[in-house]
Amino acid sequence: WLKGFPGMFCWLGFIILRLAARTAGDESCPISCKTGNGVASGSTYREVAQQYYTAFNEHNLEALVAFFTTESELEDKNNGHLRGYDAVVRAHADVLATVPQVHFGLLQTHVSPETATVVCELKVNLNNAAGTEMRVVDVLEFFPGSTKIKFLRAYDG
Repeated sequence: WLKGFPGMFCWLGFIILRLAARTAGDESCPISCKTGNGVASGSTYREVAQQYYTAFNEHNLEALVAFFTTESELEDKNNGHLRGYDAVVRAHADVLATVPQVHFGLLQTHVSPETATVVCELKVNLNNAAGTEMRVVDVLEFFPGSTKIKFLRAYDG
């Protein structure tokens, strides 16, 4: 029976490695499983991105600012490159004040757990008299193992 033993260990090792690789790359894996840190309470990066746009669509600045820290950054065509909590919060407040009826339709999310990044394809409706709609791509880079956004890059076109 010892003859088959080394082969059994080889198969067992292979199965463990496959499961570990699957979990590391599985976008449905909770954020907390990436680092062993319970910061995200089991949310996935996709869910956190959805929560961010829900807060935006509810025009809830208090909920929006909870996604950022003093080390967060934002870059877009209108603001350039902003650094820090106050600047990022001010940019969000400006959008809500300037375009009070704005609505972000989340069309697709592309998640990379390895880089803690979500690429979001959006249809933004300004709900103005002209009926302006725009296509936007946001890249949400999270602090690893956290629900906090490290760097938000927005591209429209």
